Amino acid sequence: MPRTMVSINIDRLADALVDLKTPHYWDVKKHKVLAGEDGESTRTVLIDTLNTRKLRKLVTDFSKLLDTTDAKSVQEIIKTGLDKFPKLLEKSPKLEPMWMKFAGQELAKAAVSWLELQGIEKYFPTGNLAKHISKRTGKIRHGDEEE
Repeated sequence: MPRTMVSINIDRLADALVDLKTPHYWDVKKHKVLAGEDGESTRTVLIDTLNTRKLRKLVTDFSKLLDTTDAKSVQEIIKTGLDKFPKLLEKSPKLEPMWMKFAGQELAKAAVSWLELQGIEKYFPTGNLAKHISKRTGKIRHGDEEE
């Protein structure tokens, strides 16, 4: 029996992969991210965060693109703890779109890999990061591939 395509918000999954402070869980039945709660533990899976070294490199490279004031704020986060990075993005609305533009493809790639590890290969990606993912294959798009 063929399974129906489910809609998955890639942005929420990417946020969970970057948030080192709050545990996030994947609701297996509803196909969505739950922040800070595991609900019924038999139907949720803990979402692993990005490797700290990889996240540190991404954030460090991102800081090099910013003006002095914003770069200083990001560098301070790198020194004091990457777990504060999502809060900095929330506080500074102009940084979040810049971050998504800079790290979007890498975050989408990590989200797709995590979904594949869970055995989820057929889905309809939604959210801003969905533009990095082919709606036909669920794989990362490269260059200017047409849908």
